[in-house]
Amino acid sequence: MSRATPRRPGRRTRADWVELGTTLLREEGPAALTVERLTAAAGLTKGSFYHHFDGIGAFVEALLDAWEEHSTESILHAVEALPPTPERRQRMADLTYAIDLRLETAVRRLAAGDARTAGRLAEVDARREAAVARIVQEDYRVSEEEAGVVARLLYTLHAGVVARAPADPRGFAAPMLALIEAWLGDMASRRGA
Repeated sequence: MSRATPRRPGRRTRADWVELGTTLLREEGPAALTVERLTAAAGLTKGSFYHHFDGIGAFVEALLDAWEEHSTESILHAVEALPPTPERRQRMADLTYAIDLRLETAVRRLAAGDARTAGRLAEVDARREAAVARIVQEDYRVSEEEAGVVARLLYTLHAGVVARAPADPRGFAAPMLALIEAWLGDMASRRGA
């Protein structure tokens, strides 16, 4: 059982419910996203849940909105405004490996059993991959096609890290990222970038 408990007695805000759901999803997996489990963890009635959400589908959408904002949009906003430098790439890596990898895995498990979540996850994956492609293209002056291939490689590496080494993602990925970085740098220098 999760240790998820209400932060404060009485009413919960919509954000409180989403935070509780995020905790339950991370700790217990997709099966915990039921009105019964959420209200039991909150110590509140179903009516208090339905005050904020039309049903579990609307709740999951709100949870995915919060997840997407935290794990994608805030990172892209912080990184895309920076000039094309090694510091920008380092900042992107730092922010990427600072996200909650247990939650990332749980969202992917949720998507495996829910078509709407799977569609949403596909959109997020495409947005992330496109952003990486833009950064690779700008930083290394490679073609759009080459940047797309590198972005797919980097994003696939990230997915593998999430699956294989959530406890030490940076250490697991570091040698592979260094090799890709060297390869891209060599490619750029041969082109005179």
